[in-house]
Amino acid sequence: MRLDFLRPLYEHPGPYVSVYLDTGRDSEKAADEVRLRWRAAREELAAEGVKADVLDDVEELVTSADAAAPGRAVFAHGDGIAYTEPLPAAPRRPIARAGPLPHVTPLLAQRAGHVPHLVVLADHRGARVMGVTAAGEQDVAETGEDDRPVQKTGRGGLSAPRYDRIAEGVWERNAGQTAAEVERRARRLGAEVVVVGGDPQTRSMLLERLGPEVRDKVVVAEHAARSPGASSESWEERLDSALTAWSRGRTEDAVDRFQRRRGADGTTEGIAPTARRLREGRVAELLLVDRPEANGRLWIGPEPQQVAADVGELRLEGVSEPERERADDALVRGACATGAELIFVGPDDGTGDDVAAVLR
Repeated sequence: MRLDFLRPLYEHPGPYVSVYLDTGRDSEKAADEVRLRWRAAREELAAEGVKADVLDDVEELVTSADAAAPGRAVFAHGDGIAYTEPLPAAPRRPIARAGPLPHVTPLLAQRAGHVPHLVVLADHRGARVMGVTAAGEQDVAETGEDDRPVQKTGRGGLSAPRYDRIAEGVWERNAGQTAAEVERRARRLGAEVVVVGGDPQTRSMLLERLGPEVRDKVVVAEHAARSPGASSESWEERLDSALTAWSRGRTEDAVDRFQRRRGADGTTEGIAPTARRLREGRVAELLLVDRPEANGRLWIGPEPQQVAADVGELRLEGVSEPERERADDALVRGACATGAELIFVGPDDGTGDDVAAVLR
């Protein structure tokens, strides 16, 4: 999982307020229930000394019908809302917390099961391109639909070759437009997978026009169609299967890399050694076991890479006022700052510790 989207969140100095709230609106009394849940969270945060104006900003967001979603994560500081994201399901547990860093790990763990991806259903007329964020939000665009002939004549006659050439030209233009739209949306979304279905000939034309960065992420769906009457149930099952397989394969690949490089200064295990390697900018992949109950702590400084188990290491770097913070959030901030990827692994996947890393 790339963490670039979190960089703006860390630009403001703490403290931060982190709220995870069930904001579902699937019943007549849902709005009142959201307000009650928020009231309990607000009282908890006020007891921790969070200022009323910050709490007012969060309250306005989480109780708004315009921001309705099954769940919502909100991170705020003294200047207001720093980042918010709707959740595709209610949070695993409600959280209302103030601390030096935003408590982003639950958000990332919930995101891990939802791969940001594009679904492209193409035919000679163009394509339907649907982007799905890690939060489950969807955005659909249509490309093509040139009003000139899109089918070859299939007949003889002097004019047939000319009409066939016109149709082929339309196909090529539509494929080019679709490729440009797919590449633009893939970059904007940070898509990890691009699922392409539809007419086989159009698929081939589209794939030929995609750049290698996007083409390497393509999974072809053989029996998906763009036509309105096409069955969607089996297609959705295949899509879910493809995304699940991709996510599982990504984790397995990371664990395999870890195990192959173990013991040759290519990996590290444990909170303290991993923090040190992050500080040195040597971590390529941060491997975390998702344990919401974990209470390990690390020392942090104002700069994202300043993270250590031993406060003396930060003082040697000139950090005059180190702070203690949750280890998972401190490590995630360091990974974000240094361009490391985050991968959640299972406790029995063979990394030897709840915190490990593959080194650069």
